[in-house]
Amino acid sequence: MLKTLTFFTEVPAKQKRSVVSELLDFPYLIKEARVRFYLNVRGNLRVKILVSFDNVIPDNAEPAGFNVMKYGNVDYIIGDNETVPIYIAFPVKREGSYIKVFGYNLDSFPHKLDVKIDLDIPDERIMSGGL
Repeated sequence: MLKTLTFFTEVPAKQKRSVVSELLDFPYLIKEARVRFYLNVRGNLRVKILVSFDNVIPDNAEPAGFNVMKYGNVDYIIGDNETVPIYIAFPVKREGSYIKVFGYNLDSFPHKLDVKIDLDIPDERIMSGGL
């Protein structure tokens, strides 16, 4: 079964901000993310997706967690006036996790952090009354 999580907030100029999911008390696969970058972001908003076993969000700092966006030399995604699809295929086998979306705004203007993440939840979890 697919479940889509939506993360949305505004990141003030020259600030860092995070959004955290509800408790995910079941194993899942982070299948894909879609990161929407609005007009005139121009690569000034760096976005990361992390998996964590706590729901702590520090003020104006990157939260703790495992970054599932590690591709090559960078561990974040940037864009401008586009929706960037990212195939992740990251399994989380342990119950009791959270997904955190982190945005770092390098610009002098606020920008919106808008991310949708698709989770693939095993069908046997649903059959056994897990959800």
